[in-house]
Amino acid sequence: MKIVRSLKEITETFPYPILTIGSFDGVHCGHQKILADVAANARQKHGTAAVLTFHPHPQKIISPAESPRLIQTFEQKAAMLEKLGVDLLALVPFTWDLAQLSARDFVTEIIHRKLAIQELHVGSNFRFGHNRAGDVELLKKWGAKLNIQIFEIPEYYVGKIKVSSTRIRRFLSHGHVEIARRLLGRPFSLVGNVVHGDGLGARIGIPTANLTIRNELIPQTGVYVTCAVLDGKTYQGVTNVGFRPTVTQRTSDRPIVETHLFDLHQDLYDKQIELFFYFRIRAERKFSSLDALVARILKDIDFAHRYFARVGGKLEEKWSLVGGQGWRQ
Repeated sequence: MKIVRSLKEITETFPYPILTIGSFDGVHCGHQKILADVAANARQKHGTAAVLTFHPHPQKIISPAESPRLIQTFEQKAAMLEKLGVDLLALVPFTWDLAQLSARDFVTEIIHRKLAIQELHVGSNFRFGHNRAGDVELLKKWGAKLNIQIFEIPEYYVGKIKVSSTRIRRFLSHGHVEIARRLLGRPFSLVGNVVHGDGLGARIGIPTANLTIRNELIPQTGVYVTCAVLDGKTYQGVTNVGFRPTVTQRTSDRPIVETHLFDLHQDLYDKQIELFFYFRIRAERKFSSLDALVARILKDIDFAHRYFARVGGKLEEKWSLVGGQGWRQ
């Protein structure tokens, strides 16, 4: 997949370019439907499957106080787009000047003249241009004049839940990682590097890896059943997201993420880990003593072992993006 970080970098022409536009945060089931259509049409017509997205997220420029915490890092998103068959990813800097561009100029100047798009695939709720004045009906009107085929993709539902990045963020912020997993089509994951902690886990016989997390969005505090992908191998475990109230005083608004991996006994410092969340066991709370905390952690570990035994190991490790290797098959 070719990645360009501004429209100025596009100096070549691409065979029969087919485009979709959006933030694609999370690359959830609805996104995957659009991307599958784009990739399938591109393959059928020997064309180019292209995605145009923005950095930073438009809300960070237009309304910073309301801008969402993103579900994925750019690296996670890019790796997934490549696996889904995208040939060209245009990462366009979102600026105030771009925000002022009219819907008409966005179509004529960028979609038509700069990218020479033949087909444009968008969701039915797609909006674009200054003040989000453009919609699918306007796209169809101008597409007919510019000889661009417009394909409208209906909203995507899982059961009775309409899939959207906003809903997924809301579920994650309440710890509902199982529902988020259904809407994403895979487990939610965090990427980070192992750093030195205070060594308490090792002293109580339950060593943990403390992670510096790159993702903006961290799920609600609590204890979770997780899997970690490390050096191409998958390890089951339990993860605490929170502030460790039994043993430390809160000094930051950003929770600590520490994971205990089963059957792993090696130095993990500076290693990169991708952590997949499957089930929230309980909320984080302050215990009356360290012994009480240890007893509860052992129960959490037992719960996780029983969880993995029940699902029979059918976990989605193939979604790991650690190390820039793409999804493991």
